[in-house]
Amino acid sequence: MISRSNPKLEGLAMPLFDRYLFADYSGGGENHHAQGNIRLYRCTLDGEPARLVHSVKTRQTAQPQNFSRDSLVARVQRELAEASHTGHRMLFGFDHQYAWPPHLRHLAGIANIAWREALRLLDAGDPDRGLPPLDTPRRYCAAFNLYCGKDVFWSPLNGIANKYGIGRKPLRLPAAERFRLTELVAPVRGRSRPKAADAVGGQGAGIVGGQTICGLYQIARMLDDPAIAWWPFDGFDIQAEAYAGKHVGIEIYPSALRPVHVARDDDADAYHSCLCLRDADRADNLRALAVVTPPADLRDRIRGEGWIVGMDPEGLVD
Repeated sequence: MISRSNPKLEGLAMPLFDRYLFADYSGGGENHHAQGNIRLYRCTLDGEPARLVHSVKTRQTAQPQNFSRDSLVARVQRELAEASHTGHRMLFGFDHQYAWPPHLRHLAGIANIAWREALRLLDAGDPDRGLPPLDTPRRYCAAFNLYCGKDVFWSPLNGIANKYGIGRKPLRLPAAERFRLTELVAPVRGRSRPKAADAVGGQGAGIVGGQTICGLYQIARMLDDPAIAWWPFDGFDIQAEAYAGKHVGIEIYPSALRPVHVARDDDADAYHSCLCLRDADRADNLRALAVVTPPADLRDRIRGEGWIVGMDPEGLVD
């Protein structure tokens, strides 16, 4: 339980958080490889978002370097621990999917398993069923396809498809199976829509599945931290008792948070995710972005799939 030391700014309603930490992610290379397009930004209630860099100590000084996925998560964990120590509650997140859509969950045998246990099972794999453990996309996609007996993961990029040993075309599936519910509704800002988790290969329209595979592996490393709750997996309302006194991890989709006039790039995505969510919290409006009240018949599905902050839950009842 975090005992907050300075939870309020003069003239403002009491915010839910004191610090905000968001990363623009990458699914390239190995987990320990530095990635030039990973960005991490942090801000406080009364400060501008600032970029954090990975520093490698030498005998004489600390040299800034690009984050790898491993060093990014280590830095996030360090930021969370420092915030706990100083009595500051942190809202944080990454721009990759925190769970799979129905067809991938079904094929992996996790469709009816709670999110944490499902992620642990994906991470470890299941040798008895032939389910491979999470790995980098270059190895994992072909292994998962072999387990399924069909080209579930695919890439529209010929070079990547050949390199990974996977197909070039997606399975024929209805949208309600290929996408999570949160990916089928409109964002509260802008018109961009999240892409499918089964397409891999790098940046570009429809090619985000690789960073999700990598991201799930990294989140699995954080699941046992008792100071962290994960929205909406621990409750649909970010002010629910399950979140009290904890840091909260949320899934972001920067295009739903970044002003429409701001061009997309790695820095802008992380910077404006910080700024948008900090400003919403300062204005006592964070619940408008981080509360979802699904109909009874959709609750279990959303508990397993999650929800993206900034996607309009009103679309569930249209």
